Amino acid sequence: MTKRFLSVILVLAMLFATSLTAFAMTPVMPGDEDEEPAVTFTISFDAASAGWNDSQWVGFHIWEPDGDALYEYGTVSERGTNAGNGIWTYQATMESDGQYEVIFYNDQGRMTYNLTMDYECDNDTAYCKDDTCYQAPTDSTKSAQVVYWRDQDPEWNGPEKKITPMGEVIGTANLWSRSDWVLMTDFIKNDLKRVAEVTKKSEQEIIDHIGEQLGYYAEDIEDIIRFEELFGVQWSIGNSTLPLEHDPEKDLYLKFEEGNYYPLTPNKEREIWSRAMRRIL
Repeated sequence: MTKRFLSVILVLAMLFATSLTAFAMTPVMPGDEDEEPAVTFTISFDAASAGWNDSQWVGFHIWEPDGDALYEYGTVSERGTNAGNGIWTYQATMESDGQYEVIFYNDQGRMTYNLTMDYECDNDTAYCKDDTCYQAPTDSTKSAQVVYWRDQDPEWNGPEKKITPMGEVIGTANLWSRSDWVLMTDFIKNDLKRVAEVTKKSEQEIIDHIGEQLGYYAEDIEDIIRFEELFGVQWSIGNSTLPLEHDPEKDLYLKFEEGNYYPLTPNKEREIWSRAMRRIL
């Protein structure tokens, strides 16, 4: 019985090895790559919520965060269709597994702040829920109204999260290539010294202030400084006003990339896992 069992195992192993060899020798032909197909998205903007009732037209400028725009800003190709009651709609062909950003603008020179989007925003409507404005993405001398999706979690698809040159965190949704870890690292490298000089605040105060807005613990800041080799920064964990470290019993978290913590609650756990797996696979 033992010999027969071992023989079966050996045969199966040989067949498996043969199939792997055949698979490896199969040439990859153009077009065989496993790519997600481009699909047509329909999105809408509630211009009335922004007070744009006098708009003759509304533009939808869409681009990939690390790539190109679908159309050149301000061209006729970006103009939406008036659906009535202050709602404008637009259709665009995009990759189903990609992340994009969109801003809305009109013939009166008004515009909105960057809004992140992916395939889950198909058939959703963006709107202004209050009078909050940030610096305009296309003109630093103008302000841009902040918009949200009606049916999206703003931490996933919402106003793009940034750290301003003066050390304030704005927005709610990270670009996939711009985690909180990356935002903090870039700020310390590029803006910290200047902000400390202008505001007359210590580097410790500035970093702790940003860390508090990001929900960081002191150990997170220490990790960033150590792993990114940001030596010379005037910050110490002993003088930090941030909570010292994560409490596994009170603050359950997952770490999908070095230094970027995603808080978990029971109703978000499944969503976080599914999104993480889509991005990895």
